[in-house]
Amino acid sequence: MAEKKEKISAFEKVQSERKSLVDKIIANMEKGYIWDSGWDINALRSQNPVSGAKYNGINKLHLGYVVAENNYQDPRFVTFKQAQEKGWKVKKGEHGHPCEYWIWTKKEEIINDKGEKEKVDVPLDKPRISYFTVFNLEQIEGDYPKFELPKLSHDKILEVANDFIASSRCPIQEAAQVRAYYSPANDKITLPLRDSFKTTEDYLATLLHEMAHSTGKELGREMITSPLSPEYAKEELIAELSSLFLKAELGISSEGKHFENHSAYLNGWNKMLRSDPNELYRASKEADKVCSYIMERYREYVKTKDLIQENTASKEEGKTNNPMEKLTVIHHWSEKDENFSLGVPDETELKGIEAYKFLEKVMKLDNENNFREETYKSEITLIYDDKINITNRMTGIGDGEFGGYTKVSEGLEHLLNIEALDMIKDTEYYYEKSNLLFGEQKSEAEIIEYANKELEKNATIIANFKEKEDLIQIKEGNQERESIDKFSITLNFSEYDFNIPDETTLQGAEAYKLFKEIMEHDKQFNMERKAPYCDKTYISMSYDNYEIFKNIRLDLGDGIFKGTDKASEAIETFLPRYISMMKYPKEYEHLKKSKEEIVQEGTKVVNGIKLLKKAFLNEETKEKNLFKALNKVETKKAKKSKTQEEPKKTRIRSRVRTKKGMEI
Repeated sequence: MAEKKEKISAFEKVQSERKSLVDKIIANMEKGYIWDSGWDINALRSQNPVSGAKYNGINKLHLGYVVAENNYQDPRFVTFKQAQEKGWKVKKGEHGHPCEYWIWTKKEEIINDKGEKEKVDVPLDKPRISYFTVFNLEQIEGDYPKFELPKLSHDKILEVANDFIASSRCPIQEAAQVRAYYSPANDKITLPLRDSFKTTEDYLATLLHEMAHSTGKELGREMITSPLSPEYAKEELIAELSSLFLKAELGISSEGKHFENHSAYLNGWNKMLRSDPNELYRASKEADKVCSYIMERYREYVKTKDLIQENTASKEEGKTNNPMEKLTVIHHWSEKDENFSLGVPDETELKGIEAYKFLEKVMKLDNENNFREETYKSEITLIYDDKINITNRMTGIGDGEFGGYTKVSEGLEHLLNIEALDMIKDTEYYYEKSNLLFGEQKSEAEIIEYANKELEKNATIIANFKEKEDLIQIKEGNQERESIDKFSITLNFSEYDFNIPDETTLQGAEAYKLFKEIMEHDKQFNMERKAPYCDKTYISMSYDNYEIFKNIRLDLGDGIFKGTDKASEAIETFLPRYISMMKYPKEYEHLKKSKEEIVQEGTKVVNGIKLLKKAFLNEETKEKNLFKALNKVETKKAKKSKTQEEPKKTRIRSRVRTKKGMEI
């Protein structure tokens, strides 16, 4: 009697498939590549035509090999059940291909608030791995839609390469050398000259590889610089897989010549994968994240570029397209020493983008040299559209002349408004000196009216300038796209139960979600409460390298966020205090800090909030686009019913409430 074959577990099945894939990749590595240059890159575009889902991570790589090895012309796969439901039939003798997936939750029966039994998803203490089987459409008989392969011309590939460079979050330069690399220390990508590559496709493949490296900080990978480290080999494998996935997404093949630059790591990869085949799973998972991140930035840039081109095309014929055409700066003179120079000869007139870049440099130097005992004096004239006219302005570089801002429009706004704000702040002084300052005696009311008119006029001018500034920054390809991935929040303590333990720190999307919940509770509790109570809450927040708040108190229910639903507007409610600290440090002497420390703190918080606001705006744009996609038709009736929704009920944990201003 034949011995009964023992059934293997899902874990064993998955491990076996991983080992088989790793063996194939190692065999290719020994030949000098991961992906055979003779294989169609579209093999990695594996997707499910029924669900519309794309296969990701190690499944994408595994199915890509299946397509390439079997010479399938169609990269689509379905399950046996999906084929049946569509009326398709798996061909006789065909065998399916296993794909792995993780199980994170289980169904449990609970008694809900209504006393009814209900099945809910409950997180598992430890996730379980399993698998499902799919068939390529060429293994199936049936009437299914034809797969259309993307086709890109040489000119289009060149355009794509340029767009990826423009969308990169870090600078990219070309140099007369054979090596391509990303420098974590300088946050810069260096490539060989474009003409040194055999094809544009190979140039793009190398570019994508190095761009993958540059995402390390944003995506939380530790950047190891020692080539002898095993972690270095892991990072190189992630970058190479990312390049493969990105090329597949674009439908661009290459001859693999770029891979010669990384051939030194083949032995390291070989050893690593032989030691632990699961490293391929981890690398594929990270490569998917990298691919999504880079493609999102690329698509956002292309979308913005297209909008600019549309707007430009609609302008009158013969009108210049330079958005900074009306900007002029005259650099009269500046103090210089061995450590400081503006790099522009005296009495130099700069126009357009050159003038803009000059002002950027001045503002950067003003920030870098802040709090010096002595400032560097400079004299400039600035003209914009015959509306801003600052003539022979003496500027103390290092004196915070531009309010700590680095964006030209914001620095100019500060410069333009500072005198008008002083008039409102110290009206009595301007009243006493009005004959000298205005050439006539003005009442305090007239001085305030004059100041408000100046602020209003400046606001109009700066709004126009900002519009043009955004356009030039996009065209230059250096507009910063801030991400909530850099956002961190700690819930130190709260009288309200956010269902999060005290001193819990959240990052990225989870941090954003908590901040929105804090806003929502402030809004709802403010609407619902019948007595002047509030929920004392202490939080700490940071963004990238900026520690914005540390254990700051919020009185939730006091309407501190003014009822807004937008995080980008809510975060602005903190700005006035810290802008005031920058401008009027004397009023904050009770903090028992020096003038320099007060200004420094205000500047740090303001800069951090402005970056965080950009990140929130980007996230809100995504939310808006998602809402539009899910709600293509929104009627007036739907809008009305939405406003009539009952306020959310809040869970309140047992605590002693605080009456505003006193203990009860």
